[in-house]
This record gives sequence, C-alpha cells and structure tokens, in this order.
Amino acid sequence: MPIDPSDAPPTEAAVLLVDDNPDNLTALRAVLAESDYAIETASSGPEALSKLLRTEYAVVLLDVSMPAMDGYEVAALMRRRERTLHTPIIFLTAVARDPANIERGYSMGAVDFVTKPFEPAIVRAKVAVFVDLHRSKETLRRQSKLLRESERRAFELQMAAERRASDRHYRELANAVPQIVWVADEDGNIDYWNQRWWQYTGTRDGGKADLGRVLEKSDAGRFETGWRRAIAEGRMFEDEFRLRRWDGAYRWHLCNAVPERDANGRTVAWIGTFTDIDERHQSELERARLLELETRARRDADDARRRSDFLSEITGILASSLEYGESFSKALRAIVTELCDWCIAYVIDGGVVKLVEVIHAVPDRASRAKGRIASFDLASLARSTGIGGMLLRQQPTFLHPDVAGDCLVDVLHLEPEVVDELGRGEVVCVPLVAGGRNLGILAMVRFSARAITVDEPLAADLGRRLGLALDNSRLFMQARHAVDLRDEFISVASHELKTPLTSLLLQLGVLMRQLERFTGEGVGAELARIQPVRQAAEGALRQTNRLAAMVNELLDVTRASIGRLELQREPCDLAELIGDVAARFREDADQAHTPLRVSAPASLEGMWDRSRLDQVLSNLISNAVRYGRDRPIDILVARQGSDAVVKVRDHGAGIPEALQEQIFEKYQRGVARAPGGLGLGLHIAREIVAAHGGRLVLESRPGRGSTFTVCLPLGPAAHEGPTAPAAGHRPAHRHSQADDGQRPAEP
Repeated sequence: MPIDPSDAPPTEAAVLLVDDNPDNLTALRAVLAESDYAIETASSGPEALSKLLRTEYAVVLLDVSMPAMDGYEVAALMRRRERTLHTPIIFLTAVARDPANIERGYSMGAVDFVTKPFEPAIVRAKVAVFVDLHRSKETLRRQSKLLRESERRAFELQMAAERRASDRHYRELANAVPQIVWVADEDGNIDYWNQRWWQYTGTRDGGKADLGRVLEKSDAGRFETGWRRAIAEGRMFEDEFRLRRWDGAYRWHLCNAVPERDANGRTVAWIGTFTDIDERHQSELERARLLELETRARRDADDARRRSDFLSEITGILASSLEYGESFSKALRAIVTELCDWCIAYVIDGGVVKLVEVIHAVPDRASRAKGRIASFDLASLARSTGIGGMLLRQQPTFLHPDVAGDCLVDVLHLEPEVVDELGRGEVVCVPLVAGGRNLGILAMVRFSARAITVDEPLAADLGRRLGLALDNSRLFMQARHAVDLRDEFISVASHELKTPLTSLLLQLGVLMRQLERFTGEGVGAELARIQPVRQAAEGALRQTNRLAAMVNELLDVTRASIGRLELQREPCDLAELIGDVAARFREDADQAHTPLRVSAPASLEGMWDRSRLDQVLSNLISNAVRYGRDRPIDILVARQGSDAVVKVRDHGAGIPEALQEQIFEKYQRGVARAPGGLGLGLHIAREIVAAHGGRLVLESRPGRGSTFTVCLPLGPAAHEGPTAPAAGHRPAHRHSQADDGQRPAEP
C-alpha cells in the first residue's frame, strides 16, 4: 500500500539568527517563539558559517553591521557554497534604506531587508513566508521520494494537496499586500478578492463582491468596455477608476490586470489589482489646475503686453506730427493691421459729421468707397437708434454681425452696397473724446480673427487717444494761424515804422552835415554854443540807427518765418568783405581790449548777397567782442573743397552745451539778462546762411571760448588768390548790427 504523505511527520524548519548584539537575538527569539521553528543563533560571521556547514536553514536573519566580518561578507561566502547557494537571507539593519546599500545587498543574494527597530508582525510574516517555502520545498522532496515508491493515485492526491497549499499560501500573500487583489477566470469572471477588498468596501468576507456597485457610475461603462476588449485581445488591461469606499467617498485607483497563460500560451486566468492613487491623482489635478492658471496668466500678460505695445505705437504715430492728416491715416492703418479688417473715421465740425478716412485691408476697396460716403448732420445722428445716443454720450458700442450692417447704414449713413463692398462683420463704434467733448467717430469692422481682442477699456482708451490727437491738431492749427497773423502784423508794423525812421534819419543827416559846415567855418564864440547841439544830434543819430537796426531785425525774422527772405546774389569777394567788417569793428574791439586778428586769402569770390553776409559777419564779430574777456579774437577765412569757410573765435567764457542750439532760436541769448538787442541776431544769421545753401555751426566749451563757423558754397565762378592779411577799411555796401545793438558806423 502506498505511503500517505499526510502520515509523514511535519518537517521542523530551522531558522538562523545572526547578530553580534545579544539583546537583538533575544528580541528576535521572543518574536518567533510562538512559531514551531527550530531557532538557532550566532553572534558572529564565522560562527554563522560554521553552523551553515552542519544545518540547512529555511531562512537566515543576518545583521549587516558586525565586527570582523559584516553581513555582506557572510552572504558572499554563502553564495559561493553549493549547500547555502539558495538559502534565503533577510538582512537586519539599523541604517536608513539607502538605495546603494539595498542594491549591494540584493547583489549578494538578499531576498529582503528589515529595519531596526522592527515590527514583530512584519518579521513573523516575512519569516513565515520563507519557512512555508522551505517546508514546501521539503515536502516536495519527500513527495519525490514517495512518488518513486507509491502508485500514481497517491502521487496525484499529494499533488492536489500541494496545489491547495500553494493556493492558500498565495492567498495569504495576497491578503498581506495593501492593494486590492483579484483573480478572474479566462472569461473575465472575478472569483476571488483579497482581504483588502472587503476592508475597503466595508462588506464581510464571503459576501457578494459586486464591482459594478462600487465603481463610480461614469466609470462603470468605461471599465466594462476596456475590460472586455482586453479579454478579447488577450492583452494587459490598465486604466484609472473611482471606487466607492465603505464611508461613501470615492477614491481614484489604478487597475492592472495581466493574463496567466499555460504552456500552450492559452489564457487560463487573470490576475488583477486596484492600487489607491487618489492622492497622486489629486496632486496631478491640482498641478494641472495651477498650470492652467499659469498659462492663463501668461496669456493675459501677453495680451496686456500686445495691447500696451499697440497703444504705444498708436501714441507714437499720433505724436509724430501735429497735422493730423498724415499721422491720423497712419494710426488708422495700424488699427486695421492689429484690430480689424476695415475702419472708417469721421470728425464733428460745426454740427456736421464729416468723413476723414476709410482704411481697408485691401486698399482698392477703400479708394472705391471713399467717393460714395457723404457727410451728414449731427442732429440726424442724435435722432438715430440708441447707438447714436450712446456715441453722443461717449460710450463705445459693440454690435453683433447680425445687426452690425444695419447700424452702419442707419447710424453712419453708409449705403448698403458700400457696406457690402467693404465687408460685413462685427462692428465697434467708438466716440473720439477730448476735454469732455465728442470730436469724432471711429467705426471698426472685423470679420476675421485678430491677435488683440477689442473690449470696452481698449476701445475707450483708443477713442481718447485719437480724440486727443484731433484736439491737439486743432489747437496747433489755431496757434499756427495766430503766429501767422502775428508775423504778418510785425511785418506790416515794421514797414510802417521804417517810413518815419527813414525820414528822421535823413533829417538828422542833413542837420549833422550843416553843423559840420558851420563848425568848419570857425565862428569863434558861436562854436561853443553850437557844440551841445552837435552832441545831442550825434546821440539822436546813434539811437535812431539802433532803432532802425531793431526794426530791420524784426522785418528780417518775419520774412524768414513766412519764407520771404530774399537774396540779391552778385559776385562778392569774401576776403574783401571780412576786411571791411573787421575795420568797422576795430575801434570798438580796441576799446574792449579784444584786438581782432584776421587771416584771409587775397581774394575769395562767390555768388552771394554781400549786404546779407555783412549782416551775418557783423553779428558774429559783435558777439565775439562782447564776450571776448579782453583777449584777442581770431577771424579765419579759407577755402575747403567747394565751400568758403569763415571762423570767428573768441577766448571768453564759452557757452554751455545745453544752450548751444538754444541761442540760435528767436529771442534767445547766450547768457541771462545780456544787455541790449532783441535776441534775434544769431537766428537771422543762421537763416541768411541757410538761404545761401550753407550752414552756421557753433563749437564751444565752458572756459575755452566759442567758435562760430560759416560754410558757404562757392559756386562755379569762385576763385581764390594767395593768402594775405586782411585789407584795410573799405566802405560797406550796407550797415548791419549785431543782436545786442552794437554801435553802427556813421553815415
């Protein structure tokens, strides 16, 4: 009769505890005392190796840190011996589970790690697993012997018992893991749930395990569809679902199911798990929400930047010119580029709404439409539908494409065919506002997507900027008209003042000549009585000449302002002219202790207005004498290429850089409260030089003096003789005074 395996005595499993700390060995013995194990201990590596030579152990609990020989060295020697090659090793360590140490331990043949202080239940469970495996191995060995001695029936019974034991073992392992574990047959029907399932769902083990009742309703259909497809295709199934917990709360779980196949590759069962990933899922949702908020914030920032750049561009275009015709059209073209497909602008002038401009993405359409758009009165706008009233109340109006075309026809009085020609779409009507007044209307039509969205703040801001540009342009035109009237008045007044001044100058000249003849006759005592009259006449003549110079300056500046500064070009020797002007100022320069040093060629001719150049040079030399600081004044005349160059340099205090352009403006002076003059001399000098096609520039540094350089085109008839000192005094063709009223030559 065959031997029944159940009659064989149970195999006593031996467990070896290796630790150099006696307290740890005592604690491990106490933890495993209730089990039917043969527990042996070793306090060092060599002692453990000695016992391993004599006894086969189900599992070895090996301390990592031991003196002389640590746990890794013991494990390495065990793996070199055939007897202990497959003996399970559980390392005991008090150090945190460093990945490098763990990798080293597993490379030495470890099957697990237990960290001190350890949980007794965990130690018992892990030891039990390997003891069971050892006993199963021993049982299999015993069965092998029995199979050789027993009949096939006894062998089959033994194998069935082993399978049941194996199933029970694996189910115990399944109950030990924290995930929900389930097993299904080849058709997908679940026939096993581990203990974690019953704990999570709150039902008792052995009750009805209805997955459909636990799945969230919106996930149930997706699970069924995916699960059936995986079964049909025989592939792994993976997805995320929400399972209802015993307290009614739903938590996200990751479902994994893999097919178990036989030797022929046929699916015989399915092993699956549900792993709780709710915290990770919520974290991903929060991360996605934050990412969406960040993306939205970045998009809003980009929109704000684009809007700011666009408004800055519009402001720059409008500020480029106070004459709104060209700048306004450029601004509208920028609006069509960024905001809409076409736009139309009106201005309100004297109760009439007048067309200013039509801009279209296709220029031909705008040009065809312009001639067909008429002006209309403001009263008709006020009588139109509520849109017209909103425009008069300075509120932007947004219209849907369905009603936008009717708005353009009814409110802005466009013909329907004009609207069709330009294109129908969404309309934004914006009042152009400045100073609380409506100055115009801008209508923008969009029927294609744009990067910048037009909302009410943007529309209102755009209306204010365009309105302010219109208002500034009107103020500029009014100011320019007022300046023109002023210049015209000064011109007329100067002409009117010159008439009595000319008569007065002639009368004073006659008087002076009569006094000179009378003085020349030598009348003795009568001469003493006439001398005061002569001095008074000379003073009156000087002041009259000064007044005449000022009137001439006013007349010249008004002529330059209105473009009527005329030149009488004739052959003129610049070297000779310099000599004349320098001789005229030599007496004044000597009195101011600023001698004139002139360097000029013998001749340097060109086609110039001699009297006007005399005026320019007189102004420059007069300024140099006034600010020369008792130092010489250098006057240089030379030819440079096709230009004649005159340099007048003083060695005075110089002019600050901030004032070097300002002194060429009207009514400006080099220093505050400079005596005499109207502040027009340098301005007129630059205008005269510019009228000749030349240029007048200043180079100056504080404390180093100033140099005024006049460059004049010579022209084809120019020629230059050898350099020579300036000629002596020659009568000037016309007297000219500096901007501060320098003393003129006697007539």
